[in-house]
Amino acid sequence: MEMNGLMGVLYRISEWIMRIAYINILWLAFTIAGLVFLGIFPATTGIFAVARKWRLGDTHIPIFKTFWKSYRSEFIRSNVLGYLVVIIGLILYLDLRIVQNIDGWLSTLLFILLFSLIFIYFFIVIFLFPVLVHFNSKTFQYLKNAIFVSIAYPIHTVLMLITSFLLIVMNVKFPILLPYFSVSILIVSIMFIGYDAFRRLEEKENNY
Repeated sequence: MEMNGLMGVLYRISEWIMRIAYINILWLAFTIAGLVFLGIFPATTGIFAVARKWRLGDTHIPIFKTFWKSYRSEFIRSNVLGYLVVIIGLILYLDLRIVQNIDGWLSTLLFILLFSLIFIYFFIVIFLFPVLVHFNSKTFQYLKNAIFVSIAYPIHTVLMLITSFLLIVMNVKFPILLPYFSVSILIVSIMFIGYDAFRRLEEKENNY
C-alpha cells in the first residue's frame, strides 16, 4: 500500500537513508576484504555503479548484486586507474616542493604551469570513476574522457568540487557519520551531478 502525505515523505527519506548507509557499509567491508590497497578502488567503483542505476531511475535494483558485479568486473581496471592517479598526484606534489625552492621568474612560470596541471588533475579525480561506470572505453581512454567532460561542462565540475568540499567538511565536523555516510553520500552526490553532464554530452552527440 502506497503511503501519501507526510508519512509517505518520511518513509521515502528513511528508505534513502538506509540505502546510502548500506552501500557505505559495503564500501568499508569490501575495501577491507581487498586488504585496503587492492579493495578501495573497486569498492568505490561499485558504489558509483549503484549510484548510476539510481540516477537512471532504477531505485529498486538489487544493491549487493549490482555492487558486487562492478567490484568484480572492474577490479583490475579500477586499481590500474586509481593507482595511476595516485602516482600522478605524488609526482605533482614532489614537483610543487621542488618549485618552492626555486627563486626568480622561473619559479613564477613553473608555479603557473604546475597549478594548471593540478587543476587538470583534480578534474580527472572528480570525473574518473563516474566516467568509468558510465562509458565503455579502453582503460587509459577513461583519463582522456574525464578531462574532456570536466572541461566541456565546467558548471557541473564546479558543483561537484563544491559538493565534495562541503561533504568532506561535514564528515570532519561529525565523525560519527563516517561508518555510515562518509563515502556513500559523497559518491552518490558526485554521480548524480556527473550524470547530467554525461546526458547532455550524449544528446549533443546524437544531434550530429
